[in-house]
Amino acid sequence: MKRHILFALSFALCSFMYAQTLIDRTITVNAQTLDDMRNSITNPSSEYYDQFLVPYRSSGSQQEVEEMNPPSYVIGTDYRRILDATRIDLKNAMFGTNQLSAISDINNRLYSISNDYLTILEDSFTDEPVEGTSRALHLSYLAISTSMLYDCLYYYYSEMDTSNMYHSNLSKLKNILLMCKDLMLETEAYYDSIFNNPGSYPNYNQYKHGYWSQDFPSYDQPEYPGFSLIQYRLGMYGALGLTALLLSVTDPSLHDEMSSIVSYVDNRLVSANVPITFLPGYQKTGMLDFHTSRSGAYFESMGYMGFLMQQLAPYFVAKTRLSNGSVNYFNNPKIVSWTCDMTQKMSPTGEDWA
Repeated sequence: MKRHILFALSFALCSFMYAQTLIDRTITVNAQTLDDMRNSITNPSSEYYDQFLVPYRSSGSQQEVEEMNPPSYVIGTDYRRILDATRIDLKNAMFGTNQLSAISDINNRLYSISNDYLTILEDSFTDEPVEGTSRALHLSYLAISTSMLYDCLYYYYSEMDTSNMYHSNLSKLKNILLMCKDLMLETEAYYDSIFNNPGSYPNYNQYKHGYWSQDFPSYDQPEYPGFSLIQYRLGMYGALGLTALLLSVTDPSLHDEMSSIVSYVDNRLVSANVPITFLPGYQKTGMLDFHTSRSGAYFESMGYMGFLMQQLAPYFVAKTRLSNGSVNYFNNPKIVSWTCDMTQKMSPTGEDWA
């Protein structure tokens, strides 16, 4: 009898410990929704439970692509710590069966970031011998990964006692977001300057290297990351929008500046006439339109579209949640047409084969 009582008490204690979560809400997900999300993969009796989601509970998030020549971006130690905290630990901290251990791993990774991490990171993205497109991709990866950590851990860190050794981790995440934001805006201004003042940049062709910011020779890479107008710039807007949106709702002193950046990103996505090098009758309305072919499909390939959606989706989701659904990019006709095209090609019906 004593053995049964001890077993029951032990089981109850374990259940209580498992029920406790260090992260009970995020910036973009309230407590009830987060609880429902957890139940969808951990509680078979929940109305939201979906057995097909269970295998993906601990899968990675942002995936990086293989790089090219000339020399590509070399991931430094601090960059790696951010990346590993996101790809390896974050989902376990949110949805895994050993959340305490995952949180501890995140805390340790962020706490061990170098004291001069901002200088190290920024210098790595303006390292001219490194291929500009490679630097651009990794800057977007860093902004999105840091945003994910900031979103999920904001309240957890905010409620820490200042004497806690990990209290400084939130400041590190915020500073990295601000650095990424500044560098992305400076990069766009840099290419605008080349286009508008071609005589000041004799080594760069006005149209190819200025407005389009691509096809730089290997021996003369740009000072700033190479966010080509095709694909990479669109992905950058997703990263920039996500970064600014999260900061706008968490720091009152930054609200106006960040809200202005969010508005700028939304304008570039759906309203701005692009490309400006085309005659007005041939311009598209917004970057989403520019990346859509006459058939309604994404204008490059399904592989590139999947990669691009990976960069855009975090901003689209955050925008939908923080606007209470008043802005939903997933209802945008261009995004709908991309998705329908991919669905039709990846899982065609009998009619599609006719």
